[in-house]
Amino acid sequence: MPKLAELLLKKSNLKKTISEQEEYIQSHLKVFEDELPEENINDSLAKLDAYYEELDKLASTISKYNNSYTLASGKTIDETLIYRDILKARHRHYKTMLSIAAANERTYGLSSRGEQTTKKVILLPYATIRKLVEKTKTDLFNIDKSLQRANWECECECDYECV
Repeated sequence: MPKLAELLLKKSNLKKTISEQEEYIQSHLKVFEDELPEENINDSLAKLDAYYEELDKLASTISKYNNSYTLASGKTIDETLIYRDILKARHRHYKTMLSIAAANERTYGLSSRGEQTTKKVILLPYATIRKLVEKTKTDLFNIDKSLQRANWECECECDYECV
């Protein structure tokens, strides 16, 4: 029985193969009359369709296990992947806030109320923002570690041979 990690690797390799086949077809769709490609374009297209069908089957199998395998946290792999995406967005936002706070720019001019102002002030301490960045970074690392562990622990009952 293949591990989920092996199926994910197979999926990644299949997507590369599909991309290469698409490029081949696109580059040989129009050719000069005297420069016909080695492979018939219809055969190339049939091969691409077979790759798409295999990818669909493989992605469905992976999805099935992502939705059923539970991590130590009590969440499924799929739920954890969704949470990781949200955490990545949060981390990007905190890093942007950190950059803005670090700029420590001094600007002079009028405030939004038309009053004279001498400088902009940081409303959230740099150290507080830094802690948020570090916490989300650590959380992301731990989530990735638990996902990797699950990918190698989860055995998938399927027809795929992963060598």
